[in-house]
Amino acid sequence: DDAGTTVRAHLDVACGASIDAAIDRHQELGAERGRDGVVWTTMTDPTGFEYCLTRRDPETGLLTTT
Repeated sequence: DDAGTTVRAHLDVACGASIDAAIDRHQELGAERGRDGVVWTTMTDPTGFEYCLTRRDPETGLLTTT
């Protein structure tokens, strides 16, 4: 177990209703799409670390489902 590379948490990025455009943009920048949930999609950055794009509104923090 390498404390310098083991991830115990990951970043969630609030994208709101524009999550599909955000996924496309992140893929253009080299991220790979992972699992899809109802309100989130996991992504893996080019260095191998996982993060999530979510349907949370970036201003209110509330979930959007459309």
